[in-house]
Amino acid sequence: MKGSDDTGRARPRRTLLLVAPLLVAALLTLAPAGQVALQDSPAWRSLQTVRDVLGSNYLWEFDEESALRGAITGLVESLNDPFTEYIPPQELSVLEGSREGAFGGVGAVFYKVEGDPGVVVETYLGLPAHSAGLRPGDRLLAVDGIEVQELDLRESIELIRGPVGQQVTFLVKRQDAEEPLEIAVTRDRISIPVVSGTTLDGGVGYLRIETFENQLVIRQLRERLDELERSGIDRLILDLRDNGGGYLSQGVEVADEFLSAGDILFVRKGGVTRRAFSADAFARDLPLVVLVNGNSASASEIVAAALQDHERALIVGEQSFGKGVGQDLLPLPGGGELKYVSFEWLRPSRESVHETGVTPDLLVTDLRPSEGPLVFGSSATPGAEVVIEIGGEVVGTAVVGPDGSFTLNPTGEANVTGVSVPGVATVEPASDPILRAALELLKTGTEVAGRAT
Repeated sequence: MKGSDDTGRARPRRTLLLVAPLLVAALLTLAPAGQVALQDSPAWRSLQTVRDVLGSNYLWEFDEESALRGAITGLVESLNDPFTEYIPPQELSVLEGSREGAFGGVGAVFYKVEGDPGVVVETYLGLPAHSAGLRPGDRLLAVDGIEVQELDLRESIELIRGPVGQQVTFLVKRQDAEEPLEIAVTRDRISIPVVSGTTLDGGVGYLRIETFENQLVIRQLRERLDELERSGIDRLILDLRDNGGGYLSQGVEVADEFLSAGDILFVRKGGVTRRAFSADAFARDLPLVVLVNGNSASASEIVAAALQDHERALIVGEQSFGKGVGQDLLPLPGGGELKYVSFEWLRPSRESVHETGVTPDLLVTDLRPSEGPLVFGSSATPGAEVVIEIGGEVVGTAVVGPDGSFTLNPTGEANVTGVSVPGVATVEPASDPILRAALELLKTGTEVAGRAT
């Protein structure tokens, strides 16, 4: 069955494979084969006993709701699966706005770590925050009179987002101002700009997708592509570096944008492999190079693997992350959500990328400064504390994990990006060896996507 999008092109209707309709009652009453019924489990009876005793005999106030949510968290964490998680109701409210791609907000990006009030790192030209006078580098002290020093990022975001048309007041400390400034911003409907593009020398277009955890990815990609094609580009670079994935459906749609035929994705579950998605007839035929690195995962790997298997694009960069499993999202009766691994996806060749990743056609190390945590391999003792110093200055601390690796979490100032134009990318080929390699491939006429450039 075909549907029609807003450009008039015929496209298949796609279902969101990450979400499955499940009956909560079935989970509570049915035990999988080989497991005892819940009421016959000693652990379950112990949990009930602990709850009853604390509810009646605990000296201090017992918050049963909080305790039970803690039990859910413990149940999920016992799986030791980084891709399965319980999302409490208060966190889900913020996450849902980001997933939908639009919400009532101000159009600014904040950086915040524990114990830090937070700093504005980016504002978008023409959106409320920038128009009202909020500036990159402003340190956030309070929102609507509520101090944010001890709040986590989610709590701060909940204060900032809200009904469209209503004001939110920021108290900020500006570097060149003696006294804090109070800035009132009227919320508007903010469409999160996750796809940005620009034109490079020689008629090369550049597109970057920051995340697939946004239902507007494919719409924004088509808008940016249409703009670039009207500007006269005849070749394209698609940058998926540091894109950790998101909605499977959005990854499939992006791959389909460049494929006129052939399989895009297979799904394996319960020992059965089935074809999940194939390409539609329409496709952009621009010669294409796709950029990936070690942080390109999940939906990013779906795109890279499909285009590589069909020889539609050359993949340039580092070995990708290797997340070849997908999750279902289960809304819970008391609010919140369970996100759990339920299937494995396979590339068109029916090979798995899980824990192996996508191997680029041209391997190039990503030497750009990292904007997030860095994971290092180490032979240090698991559980040991690590302090990282550069030139005598402490730049981070870490705890060694069970596999001997550790993550460096930066302790310095946030990287203040500045004022951005929604949908417009900023690139620096001189300091970006992967991008330079892609430009060279397109410039020299190397065979790209089955045709000479």
